[in-house]
Amino acid sequence: MIFLMASFSQDFFQKYKIEIIIFGIALSVRLIALFLALYNHGEGILYLSDSGGFIDMARSIVSGMGFSRDGGLTPHVLFVPGYPFFLAVSMFLFGSFWPALIAQIFLSSLVSVIILRIGRILEFSPKINLAGALLSALEPHLVIFSIVYMTEALYGFLFMAGVLFFARIMKSGLTANILLSSISLGLAAYVKVSNYLVFLYLAAIIFYLRLIRADTKKVFTAAVIFLSVFIAMIFPWFLRNYYHFGLWQMSSHEAYNLYVYDGASILSLRDGISYEEGKKIRIDSWKEETGTDIIVVASNLNLAEVMQKKGVEFAVQNLGSTMKLAILTTISFWSSHNYSYFLTYFFTVLEKPVYIIPPTQLLFQGKIGEAFYGTLKFIAAPYYLVSLGGKILRLILAMSAVLGIWTLYKSGDYSQKSFAVLAGLIFVYYTVMAFGAGFGIEGRVRYPIEPLIMLAAVVGLSRSKIIRKIITQN
Repeated sequence: MIFLMASFSQDFFQKYKIEIIIFGIALSVRLIALFLALYNHGEGILYLSDSGGFIDMARSIVSGMGFSRDGGLTPHVLFVPGYPFFLAVSMFLFGSFWPALIAQIFLSSLVSVIILRIGRILEFSPKINLAGALLSALEPHLVIFSIVYMTEALYGFLFMAGVLFFARIMKSGLTANILLSSISLGLAAYVKVSNYLVFLYLAAIIFYLRLIRADTKKVFTAAVIFLSVFIAMIFPWFLRNYYHFGLWQMSSHEAYNLYVYDGASILSLRDGISYEEGKKIRIDSWKEETGTDIIVVASNLNLAEVMQKKGVEFAVQNLGSTMKLAILTTISFWSSHNYSYFLTYFFTVLEKPVYIIPPTQLLFQGKIGEAFYGTLKFIAAPYYLVSLGGKILRLILAMSAVLGIWTLYKSGDYSQKSFAVLAGLIFVYYTVMAFGAGFGIEGRVRYPIEPLIMLAAVVGLSRSKIIRKIITQN
């Protein structure tokens, strides 16, 4: 028996050696980051902006008061229930949230293995697969947001599982992988509102089926299965909200983002004030107009609908500033990063920033001189040097990823073309959705697609004539 177990272990390691090594690297980096964060700051460092809300709702679920933050008096609708339920299971079974945190660290580490497997399915070279997986294992956002009580790690795993099953559709059977992909997206929608993603996957699946000249019946059947499973999964939550509020909506979060975050950002650009001042004005305006505190939308979808309308009206009334914000959030989505923040907040390596309004925002406010002199004043500080270096790195990765997708679409086989279509649609979707964060945008918003960016960037760099020339010369 011992011999058989030893033989099995040896065979297993030989077969999955690369996967085990990649997983081990990703897991080690995350555990080291967790240890250092705890050593420097204690357990409180693991609770970020929304963590308290998730913890409160998890406790409410365990205590039998349902998905609520006020003892079960009103149903909560600002967040979807997936992550609080994930935490609640940990508390119910173990009396602690630590098992949930360790579980999400493991899930985050598995994402690197998923990238490796996707590359193999699409028949990229072993070097590309390995580089993409290693970058995903080490990317700072993927590391840091796996060690805090936030939704990113769980959502990112489910999201990438959906991409993996999409890749498998083209290599190892249609129906089963369509089901698994739809289930993954359905579960992900309970962690973060992302219902529209299903149509991007559906478009990519139909694109592939048409490439291989599948008959119309097969295309229709695949579409029906994919949509039916997804709708069946998210329908209970829509029904719950309709029962309480008479509205077929998933969450009030989008309305809140539009009114507060986008509204504050538009005010900042229009009036030349800071983002925080803009937020205060928007929150005060809501109370003046409705007589209620803004947090009421966390338990009232009907007021969220009013908030949505007011947010849209404000954006339209200030169309010039809204367009500037759209440009800024697009740039920020692809260039923003939290590297300086991580080194300041989690590990106390750098000193905290001293500016009130970032130079880019000052430029769009028309304060060119202030932006220029402010940049000269602080550019030599380590915090800003790291920030500038990070932005340059992110832009290189972004351009490389776009090049990778383009070359796959132009010269890849059917499966690579279809993957390029899906990745391209996802990149556009998240770029557009970044608008909802306003000036609150940060690298965290890009978290779910970071692994895809890493893989596509490696493909792009491998096919770059400049990189090839350098490699050839050396």
